[in-house]
Amino acid sequence: MAPISDDLVLNYHIMHPGGTSEPADPNGAFFSGNKYHLHYILQHDFQFPYGLKKSYSFIHITSENLLDWSWEKTTLQPSFTGHGMYSGTGFFTKSGAPAIIYHGESSGNNFLVVSRNPTLDSWEKPVPVQLETPAHIRNDRWDPDCFIIDNLYYSISSGSQQNLFKSTDLYNWQYVGNFFANEIDDVVYGEDIS
Repeated sequence: MAPISDDLVLNYHIMHPGGTSEPADPNGAFFSGNKYHLHYILQHDFQFPYGLKKSYSFIHITSENLLDWSWEKTTLQPSFTGHGMYSGTGFFTKSGAPAIIYHGESSGNNFLVVSRNPTLDSWEKPVPVQLETPAHIRNDRWDPDCFIIDNLYYSISSGSQQNLFKSTDLYNWQYVGNFFANEIDDVVYGEDIS
């Protein structure tokens, strides 16, 4: 097989055009409004009164064919959310609205944002996802996932124990138990499996 020539690279890879910025994990993938939408974390430096600081935003790109991509306005960024955005999952709510559950940088909490429209260019303000466990259960919160089964929302977060929660409305959550009934073969006990 012949190597891929440089003029074809952008057909196979999305390359962020931002100079020294550091693109990271893809998050929040949707097919909505007749387009594919993808968000990915972008780490970039900005000048803070006391020196440089890193900012973590969700860059928004769209495509009609999964090959040709366009960069959209970045809405999901610290100036909107009030914190940086780490990894999470995109899903559709029971009413069909695109939503993203993610971990808020240095917040110790997960957050939920719901899009106001199918073009994903306007979002409701993020709300914290309150996932309370019994006092004796460790409750790590990062790289969350959310899914729907039998008209109930379920959420897990990564860490040394993957706690499972359920909700009818995305805002009030009940602890169900450990997501895994058994340890996974070939995974060290207590390892983060995010």
